[in-house]
Amino acid sequence: MVEFQGYTYFFADDDVHGRELWRSDGTAAGTTLFADLTPGDASSDTTFGAGPTEMVATRNRLYFLTGSIPYTLWYTDGTSPPRAASTSVPYFRSGLVADTDGVFIVNAASLYGMRDTESSLRELGGKSAFYNVGIQGAALDGVVYYANSTGGNDFELWRSDLTAAGTSRLSEIRAGSASSEPLLFMATSTHVYFVADDGYHGRELWVTDGTADGTRRLTDLATGTRDTAFGSFSIAGDRLYFTATRQGAQRTTLWRTTGSTPTAVGDLTNTATGIAQPFADRAVVSQNFELWAARPGDGGGLNLLSSTYNRSPVVTHRGHLYFRGWTDRYAGDRSSIYRSTGTAAGTVAVWTSSSYPQFLSPAGRNLMYFVTESGLGYRLRFYVPRPVTTKLRVRLNRTTYVVGTKPRVQATAVVSGVALGRVTFYDGRKKLRTVAVRDGRASVRLTARPSVGKHRIRGRLAPTSLTTAAQGSAVVTVKKAVRSR
Repeated sequence: MVEFQGYTYFFADDDVHGRELWRSDGTAAGTTLFADLTPGDASSDTTFGAGPTEMVATRNRLYFLTGSIPYTLWYTDGTSPPRAASTSVPYFRSGLVADTDGVFIVNAASLYGMRDTESSLRELGGKSAFYNVGIQGAALDGVVYYANSTGGNDFELWRSDLTAAGTSRLSEIRAGSASSEPLLFMATSTHVYFVADDGYHGRELWVTDGTADGTRRLTDLATGTRDTAFGSFSIAGDRLYFTATRQGAQRTTLWRTTGSTPTAVGDLTNTATGIAQPFADRAVVSQNFELWAARPGDGGGLNLLSSTYNRSPVVTHRGHLYFRGWTDRYAGDRSSIYRSTGTAAGTVAVWTSSSYPQFLSPAGRNLMYFVTESGLGYRLRFYVPRPVTTKLRVRLNRTTYVVGTKPRVQATAVVSGVALGRVTFYDGRKKLRTVAVRDGRASVRLTARPSVGKHRIRGRLAPTSLTTAAQGSAVVTVKKAVRSR
C-alpha cells in the first residue's frame, strides 16, 4: 500500500476484475477500482504483491511493476489511467528505487531508470548485482547508488545519474578481484548507507555522501573478519536506526547514526532479531511480543509500549503510532488496534474484535485494514480516529528571576495525549516562539533581560482533527539586579 496525493493505492481482488489496482481516500464511498489493466477476471499483478519496493511514489507519479519475465513498469499521475513504459524489464524480478522526480530499477540484467517527465526506461547496462535479500539500491538527489560489476564477480559501489557520463564506480571497497558485495542500501536526506565487506572487518555498516572520500566504514561490532549480526534498518528523518548484536553480548541493541559513529540507544530483552520501524523522527523496535519506542532527541533509552505486540508493521498517522496486538497474548482469540504517543501511559487499545486486522495503512484522515470473515474472505474496513483529549501544563525552572543572572528562565510545556504537534509560547500577549513537541515536551527560554515585574508565560497547543486544543500557564517574577556598593 502506497500513499500518493491524498489516496492510498493497493492491489485487491473483488471476485469480478481479478487482482487489480484500487485506491481509497479512507471512506467506503471513496474506495474505487482505479485501473483494470487486464480486463475480465484475470489479474494484472500475477507475480507481484505490490510491496514496498514494487509500488513507489515520487513527487508527481505513482510507479508499479506487474507481470513476469519480462516485467512491465507502469506510471500514473493519479488523474489519468496508468501507462506502460515503452521499455520492458527483462530477467529477474526487480525492486523499485524512488527518487523525488524519478524511479530506478536495479536488477541482475542492468540498471534502468526514468524521470517523471519521460515515458520510457533508460538502460545504462553493466552487470548489476542481484541478491535474494535486501534492497539493491538507494537514491539521493537524483543519483542512484548500487552494486555493480563490469565483469566477473567483483561487485563494488557504483553511482549513476541515468547518463553514461554520470555512471561510474564510486569506490573500490575491497581491493583486487574479490567483491565487497554492497547491499541493504538506505538513504536519508544527506547520506546513503549500506552493508559491505572490505576483506578485513567482515560485513559492516558503511556510509557515503556521494564522494569517494566521503565513503567510509561506520561499525566494527564483530572483531576481525567476522560479520556483524545485523537485524533490520529503519530511516526516521535524517537518522538511521538499526538493530545488531555486539560480539559476545547477551542482548540485541538498537543503534542510531546521522552519518557518524553509531550510538547505542538501548538494549532489548535478548539476542533475538529486533525489527526497527520508523515513528516520526525516531524509531520503534520489536522483539518477540514486545514493542519499544526510542526516546526522542539525542539521548538514549527505550520506552516499552506493549508486551502483546502482534509482529505486524506499525503505522504513523497524524502524530500517533498505530499497531496491532493481542488483547490477551495467551488467549489469542481477540485482536486490538492500539494507538500510542510513544510512551507506555500514552498507549491504549482503540479497537477490539475477534476478527484479525491485517495490512493496516493510513488512508486520508482515517486508517484502513482488512479482516478475514468466515466464508467471505478478506473484507476492507475503516477505522475513524476519535479526537484525543490533550492536556498541557507549563513548568518553569525558576519562579523568581533576577535580571542578568544565570540560568535564564526556561518554560517547558508538558503535553499528554499526543506525541507530535507544536506549542506556541506567549509572554502575556507577546508571542515568543513556536516549538515542536518531542516526547510530550516543548521548551523555550526567556531573554536574559526581561522587564521587571510578573510575567505570565502561556503555552498553547493548536487543535487538529485528532486532538483537542490545550493550554496552560505559569508565572515568573522578575526582579531588578541589586548593585553592591
